[in-house]
Amino acid sequence: MHSPLHATTIIGCLISVGCAHAPRVPADGAEIEQAYVFELTNTIQTTLLELDGSEYATLGDPVDLTWTGQVRQAPVRRFRDGSQGDRVRFLDVTMRQGDAPPQPSELSGLSAELRGFQNREVLAIDLLDEISGKDRWADLMLSLWPALSPRIPDLEPGQSGRERSNLPYMLESGMGMPVVLDLDWTLSGPVPCGSASCWQLDYHGPVRGRGLDRAERWHARYRVSGQAQGTLLLAVTDNAIIDSRLELELELLTTFSDPATQAPRGMVRQVQHQRAQVLDRPEAP
Repeated sequence: MHSPLHATTIIGCLISVGCAHAPRVPADGAEIEQAYVFELTNTIQTTLLELDGSEYATLGDPVDLTWTGQVRQAPVRRFRDGSQGDRVRFLDVTMRQGDAPPQPSELSGLSAELRGFQNREVLAIDLLDEISGKDRWADLMLSLWPALSPRIPDLEPGQSGRERSNLPYMLESGMGMPVVLDLDWTLSGPVPCGSASCWQLDYHGPVRGRGLDRAERWHARYRVSGQAQGTLLLAVTDNAIIDSRLELELELLTTFSDPATQAPRGMVRQVQHQRAQVLDRPEAP
C-alpha cells in the first residue's frame, strides 16, 4: 500500500524562484554568504478528474508536510553577460508528515544555483533535478523560494507598485513549468524589528504558470493558478532579509496524454496551501 506521499509524485515539480533585493556582493567585490533558517508547511489534496473536468475520486485525506532547516546563499561565479550564479545550499533539514516525529531529510547537504543579474532578474535555476523527487521533495516547497529571494520594486515609504517575477523552473529543455507572480507591493516604515530598524513590505497578487513534461510512455501538461500574499522585513542599513513570510493558495491541474496520438488519457487536480517563513541568521559562521 502506498503512503499518502505517493499521490504527490503524480504531479510534476512546482518550484518558483525569485531573487533577493539585498545586494549579493559588497561594493569591493568580495564574496559573501547569507545564512537563513526556514520553516515551511504544505497541505496537499489530490483529486482524480474525468476528462470533462468533473471529479472522479479523491486520493485519501489531505497530506500535511512540514520542513525546517537552514539555507546558505553565496555567489560562486560570474558570466560574460554580467549575470551571477549563487549557490543555495540546504543544511540540517528535517521533514514531518502529519503528527509523526520529524525525520532527517536527504535534502540536507544538497544545493541549487540561481543565475541572475544584480537587479535580481532570474535567468535560470540550475541543479533542480538534484533536490527534487522522492525523499527530497523540494518540488513541493514552492513558497520557500520567493520567500527566500523576493524580487521587489523600488519604492519610497508609503508608495505602492507592481513587480512581475518570471520564475523559470526547468529540469531540462522542454521539461518543467515557468511560473509568473504579478505582485502588488506597499512599502512602510521604518518599523522596529528586534534591535534594528526595518522597512516593511506587504504584497499580494495572482500566481500562474504552464508547463510540459515529455516522458517516453506519456506526456503531461501542467497549469497552475492561485494567489500569493506575504510580508517582508528588510534591514534599513543594507536591505538584507530579516523576516520573510509568504502564503500561497495554489491549484495545479495536470493533463496526461498519449505521446503518439496526443489523445488525453486522464487529469489530476492538486490543491496546495503553503506557508513559508525565512529568518536571518546573523550568528552563523
